[in-house]
Amino acid sequence: MNIADVLSSARATAEGIQWLLLSATSQEVLADQLRAILPAGAVVGPFRPTEVRFKPGRKITAYYDTFVDTESPKGHYVRPIAVTWGPNASADQPEETTPLVKIQAEAVHRGVAFPFQRLWKDFRDWTMHVSVSPLDARFNQLVRLSDPQHVRAMLAKTRLGESDRPPSNEYSVTPLKYRPGKGHVLRYDPLDAGAETVFAKLYIAEDRARVFRREDAARCFRVASTAAEWLEEQGGPAHCLRPLACVAADAVVLYPRAAGTPLCDFARRQVGDVATCLQRTGAALRTLHQMPVEAIGPLGPPHDFAAETRLIAKKGVHIPVILPQVGSAIEALLDRARELHEQLPQEPPTFTHGDLKSEHIWVAPDRLTMMDFDTVRLADPALDVGCFLADWQFWNVVSHQAGLEKPENFLAGYASGVPKERLMRARLYEATGLIKCAVRRVQLFEHDWASRVAGLVERSQVALNDLQLSLGMPAKRQSLMEVHEHETQRSLFSHPPSAGPVNSSCGSVVIDPGISTLATVLNGEELVKHLGALACSQRWGTPRASEFRVLKWHRADRCTFRVAFQTELVGKVYAIDRHDVHEVMEKISRSGFDQAAQYSIPQPVAYLPAVHLLLQEWVEGTSANEVFKQGDGPQSTEAAKRCARWLARFHALAPPVGPIAEVEKLLRQGERKCQLIAQADASLGGRCADLSERLRAAAPAPGSFPLCASQGDFWERQIIFANGRTVVLDWDDYDVADPARDVAHFIVSLEKLAGKHLASTRALDEAGGVFLRTYLEEGGEPRVPERLSFYKAAFWLRWWKNAIQTRAPGWRKLVEMMLDESFTSLARLGRG
Repeated sequence: MNIADVLSSARATAEGIQWLLLSATSQEVLADQLRAILPAGAVVGPFRPTEVRFKPGRKITAYYDTFVDTESPKGHYVRPIAVTWGPNASADQPEETTPLVKIQAEAVHRGVAFPFQRLWKDFRDWTMHVSVSPLDARFNQLVRLSDPQHVRAMLAKTRLGESDRPPSNEYSVTPLKYRPGKGHVLRYDPLDAGAETVFAKLYIAEDRARVFRREDAARCFRVASTAAEWLEEQGGPAHCLRPLACVAADAVVLYPRAAGTPLCDFARRQVGDVATCLQRTGAALRTLHQMPVEAIGPLGPPHDFAAETRLIAKKGVHIPVILPQVGSAIEALLDRARELHEQLPQEPPTFTHGDLKSEHIWVAPDRLTMMDFDTVRLADPALDVGCFLADWQFWNVVSHQAGLEKPENFLAGYASGVPKERLMRARLYEATGLIKCAVRRVQLFEHDWASRVAGLVERSQVALNDLQLSLGMPAKRQSLMEVHEHETQRSLFSHPPSAGPVNSSCGSVVIDPGISTLATVLNGEELVKHLGALACSQRWGTPRASEFRVLKWHRADRCTFRVAFQTELVGKVYAIDRHDVHEVMEKISRSGFDQAAQYSIPQPVAYLPAVHLLLQEWVEGTSANEVFKQGDGPQSTEAAKRCARWLARFHALAPPVGPIAEVEKLLRQGERKCQLIAQADASLGGRCADLSERLRAAAPAPGSFPLCASQGDFWERQIIFANGRTVVLDWDDYDVADPARDVAHFIVSLEKLAGKHLASTRALDEAGGVFLRTYLEEGGEPRVPERLSFYKAAFWLRWWKNAIQTRAPGWRKLVEMMLDESFTSLARLGRG
C-alpha cells in the first residue's frame, strides 16, 4: 500500500489507516527499525496501540506500548514509543547537530535508555520517524525525571521528606503517558515498605510554555491546590486531589495516589451505589462553580461557545476525509449549535474544570475525589455539565451497557439553586460534547471506529433535536445517521428514493461488536453462501451479487436492511438468537394473514440461526403515519378504518403466543415517571401522587379481561397500505395481552402525532373515534371501551423523560400536557 495514499487528504480511508497501524506488514517494518537500535538477539513485539492522531495531507502519529525481550538479566521490557508517518517525519538535519544527540547521551549516561542503544530511528522509504521514551526535545527534563536516582533526590527535597512517611530510598519509574512535544505522566513506585506511590506530571518550563502555548507547572499547581482548599472549606464527601509539590527546576507537579476507582469503572462494574456517587459529583461541581474567580488568580481570556466549537472542528479535520457524510453532518450540527446558542440566555463566565469526565472522578467508600485541573478556564459553567453528560453517554456506548445508571442523579445533585437557563445551555454543550468524543476519543485503530463515530454524531443530533423541540422550535435532520435512516425508512413505506442502494461496502460503516454476526451478513459473498443453501431460494430467486440498504440500526440489538436478489427481501440481524420471531410470523401467516390476504403481515422467508438472520418479504407502499400527518379528512378516516379492521381480525384469529403482558408493569412505569416529575418540580408532587393513586385504582384486575395475541407495539408507524393490503411490520415485541392495550396504544400514538405535527392533540380525534368504532363493528373485543381510559392514561406517561431530567425549556408545558391527558382519560372511566 502506498503511504502517500494513506496520508492523502483526498484518498485516505479507514481501512488504509488501520493497515498502516495494525497490519502484519507494517508492524514487521516497525519491528525491523527497532531491532536496528537494540542489542543483537532482541525480540520486538507485540505492539499495543494506545492513541493515534491523523492530520490529513500531513502526517499520522501513533503511540504504542512496545514489548521487548533481550538477553539481559531483566529480560523483558515494556517501552512506549511514538511513530510518525509523513513527508517531514524524518529528521532533515545531520544527527550530530540536533538536540536529540545531547538528550540521548544524557539518557545513556543515566542508564534510562537501556535496552535501547539509540532512542530514535528514521526510515525514509516509509517516511517514518520513531521516538522511544524518554526522548523528547521539547520536554528535555523527561530524561532526568525517568532516572530513579534523580527521583529519590527530588522527592527528598519536597515536603514528602518532612512527612511521617518519608520517600523511599529507591523507586521504579513507569511511564504512563508518553506524548513527545505534548506531555508526559510518570509513576514512581517505592521499593521500600511504607512509602507512598507518587505521580509526576511534566510541563514545559514557564518561559518556554508561553512560546509553545502550553500551561506551565506553577499555574497548574496553584489551580489544583486552590480548588482542593475550596472544596475542603465547603465540607462534604467530595475532595480535589491536592498536589504534593511543584518542582520548578524540573517543571513537574507531583501528586499522591488517589483512593478508589474511576467513576466510569465503578459504574460499569456496579459495585456500589452509583446514584449517590453521581449526586455527589453534581453537588461538588456546583460548589466548584461557586468559587470566586479571584481566589484562583489569572485564568486567561474567557473560553466561549464559539471557541469551543472551533476547537472541536479543528480536532475533527480527519472526519470529512475518511467519512464524508459524517463530516458534513458534524459541520451542520456545529452550525446549528452556534445559531441556537445565540438565542439562549447567557450568564457571566466563571471558574470551570474544562474537562470534567468520569475518569477524572474517583470513588472510594468514604470519599469522592476530583482531579486533573490542567484545563481550568473562565467559561460558561454549563460547559462542565454538558461535558460530563456527553462523557456519560460515551461510556454507555463504550461499555455496551444500556443499564448504566442514568445521569439524572448527577443533575439532581447539581441543579439546586442553579439557574434553569444554565441547564438549558448544558444540553447544548452535551450535544457538542458528543461530537468532541467522536472526533477525539474514538481511536482510528479500533475495529468499530466508523460505526462508533457515526453513533456518537447521531446522539448529538438527538440531543439537539430534543432541545429544539423543548424550545418549541422545529427539529432539523442534519446528522448522517438520522438522514440515512429517514431516507431508507421512506423507501420502506413508499417509493424508493432516487439515490441508489448502499452496497455491501457499507458494512465498513455499520460495524457493531454487540451484533457479532453483522459483519458476516453485510458481506455480500458470505451472505450468498448462507442463502444459496436455502430451499426457498428458488422461490425468491437465485442470490446474485447482493446490494444492501440499511433501514434501521439499534446498536448492540438488531439491524434491519433491504437486500436485492431477483426479488427484494428485508433482512434483520439480531444480537441474540430470535428464531422465535420467525416461528410466530409463520403461525400468524397461516392463521389468515398470508400474502394473499387483505389484512396481513410481511411473509417470513427463512431464519438462519448461524447468523441470527431473519428474512421476510419486502413490502412497498405508504406508511399510515404519512397519511395521518395530513390531519383529519377522508384519507385519514379510511386509514383509521383499515387499521381497525386489521386489529379486530388479528385479535380474533391470531394464535396467542409469547409472554403475558402484565398490567403491573405499566403501573410501575407510570409511577416512576410521576416520581421523576415530582423530583423535577416539588409543586407538582401532589398531582403526581394523586395520579399514581388513581391510575392504580383504575387498573383492571388480573383475570377480569380476556387475553389475545398482541403485536406488542401497535401504532401508525408499523402499518403500511400496499396495493389493497394492510400490512403490519415488526414482530420483535409480540406477546399476549389485554386487547384494550393495543387499541389504546394506537389512539394515544395518534394524539401524540397530532400534538407534534398538527398543533393540537385533539386534531386527530375524529380519526381516533372512527378507529374505535370500526374496531368494535368488525368484531373486536366488545368490552375494550371499559378499560380503554386506564391504558390511555398509562401510555400518556411514557414520553419526554430526557426533557424532564434536564429541565429543558418547555419541559413544564410537556409535563402539564402529560398529566392533563392522563387525568382526562381517567375522568372518562366508566363513561364508555
